[in-house]
Amino acid sequence: MSQHTGTANHRPQMSMILYNVGALLTVAAWGVSFVSTKVLLEHGLQPTEVYVYRTLLAYLLILLVCHGRMVSNSVRDELLFVACGMCGGSLYFIAENTALEHTLVSNVSLIVTLAPLITTLLVGVLYKSERPSRGMVAGSLVAFLGVGLVIFNSSFVLAVKPLGDLLALAAAVSWAVYSLVLRKLSAFYTVLFITRK
Repeated sequence: MSQHTGTANHRPQMSMILYNVGALLTVAAWGVSFVSTKVLLEHGLQPTEVYVYRTLLAYLLILLVCHGRMVSNSVRDELLFVACGMCGGSLYFIAENTALEHTLVSNVSLIVTLAPLITTLLVGVLYKSERPSRGMVAGSLVAFLGVGLVIFNSSFVLAVKPLGDLLALAAAVSWAVYSLVLRKLSAFYTVLFITRK
């Protein structure tokens, strides 16, 4: 009996380890994307080309693990998926990739980390019942400052490049809008279905 219980307890722990490893790999890939995109841009690719190749590769990979139904439940949901694609895909990545042409990688990576804070503020504006607490806003600001310390390490160089920095901010706002639309869809669709759409 105790051996069976030990095995049952072992499975959730293994699942948790796998989830954490998956999250770490995702964060690492996301972090490397800024630098790799900058390298691709410096070697002659255009921001839109980087976005198209990246999206095609991701779509082909997701089709390997997720096939089946392609249409959502309603026209309204299809329009929400279009909004997700525009904000979380096209606008976000094209703005971010173009920003990397006009400003420093450190600026883009720092400004884009404002997306969760912008999302929190938008939720507070749009959903009166979910106004962010002072602690939530303070925590988001501390996280933003922490990211800044990691990015700039011990060599803080502030190089404001308005066009690139504004494009990075546009990418962050676009991601925040995507997050709000995704919130509505995630109540009715699985993660794989949403990712594939």
